[in-house]
Amino acid sequence: MIRERKFMKKINRYADEKQSRVILALDISKEIPVNREKWDSYKKELLKKAIDVLKLTADYIVAVKINRQMVLPLGLTDRLPELLDIATDLDILKIMDAKINDVGHTNTWIAKHYFSVGFDAIIANPFVGWKGAMEHVFDEAGNDRGVILLTYMSHPGAIEGYGLKCSNESKTKTLYQIFASRAIEWNADGVIVGATHIEKLSEISQMLKNKVDIYSPGIGAQGGSLELAFKNGCDFGIIGRAIFQSKDPQQAAYEFKKVTQKFFYT
Repeated sequence: MIRERKFMKKINRYADEKQSRVILALDISKEIPVNREKWDSYKKELLKKAIDVLKLTADYIVAVKINRQMVLPLGLTDRLPELLDIATDLDILKIMDAKINDVGHTNTWIAKHYFSVGFDAIIANPFVGWKGAMEHVFDEAGNDRGVILLTYMSHPGAIEGYGLKCSNESKTKTLYQIFASRAIEWNADGVIVGATHIEKLSEISQMLKNKVDIYSPGIGAQGGSLELAFKNGCDFGIIGRAIFQSKDPQQAAYEFKKVTQKFFYT
């Protein structure tokens, strides 16, 4: 059965309504205190900072991507749901950057927990394959929740893994080419391709032929350009430190939204 991919349709509808294709990577990092008596105040301070940034940028973003920098200190069933509820109230979709990469029953449990607390989509690693592994993530997502596959990450060493060549009979392909093909075959809602690797972004975009959306991290702090990313096939720019570490997160988010409007809504 072909997935309806309702998340893919929903985030594109949100993008058109807001005229923005900016996703906030809310990866605010704060060292955990050694003294356990300070942990509660530590969580409150971190949560307040995250909520403040989210409210300031709400008009300029379509989704928020949350990684372990927030999940681990706030706790999946502790303070994190407060942040997710506020995002929902602000009409912001929630993406969990879980990078799921395990066997089936574990994948099911991971996906089930993240979806249960309110995430709309999850990021997973296609390296583990379909049978007995990634099929469980897609089963848990169903038609309503999104699955976004890692295809080429944004860090400098990405070539060491995603660029590995695999030979099958007379054909040789790189892992990222295989992962892009799997995204189409599995009816994924999107792929992750770093904006710091423009040649790979352009190549993968041509492979996907608009069948699967491309989400590009690495913009700003890692040196990637949102303009170049859009020019080379990116559908959604994922931006973190360039927004939440800015002196004016609201203005920073607004400036990135204007880039979106230039490429998609003029």
